[in-house]
Amino acid sequence: MRRRRSLLAERGAKIVLGARGLDHHLYPLYALELKKGAKPLPIMKKVLQVLADKDDWRNAFWFGSVNTYLRNKMPKELLKSKPQEVLRAAEIEASGVQHRWESRISHKL
Repeated sequence: MRRRRSLLAERGAKIVLGARGLDHHLYPLYALELKKGAKPLPIMKKVLQVLADKDDWRNAFWFGSVNTYLRNKMPKELLKSKPQEVLRAAEIEASGVQHRWESRISHKL
C-alpha cells in the first residue's frame, strides 16, 4: 500500500489515507484522467474553486445529481465531454440561482 501511495504521489495524484489537518483532496474515479497517471481532470480545480463555499458532502451530492442546466444530466457524466458546461452549471449553483422547473398546466375550457 505504501509503495502504491508514493507512486501516485510522484505522479501528482492527491489522495488521503488519514486526515490530520493537512490539505488533501479525495477525487472519485469520474474526476480522474486515468490514461494520464490518475491525475484529476483539469476542470476539477476550477469547478471546486467555484464551489468552495460548499462542504464536501454538498459538492459530492451536486456532482451526482441531475442538473437542469445540463439538460437533466449529472455533472459527473459530463466532466470529460463537456467540461465548460459543467463549470458554467457550477457557477450558476454557486450564485444561488434556483433550477428552472418546467410546469405543465392543463387548462380546462
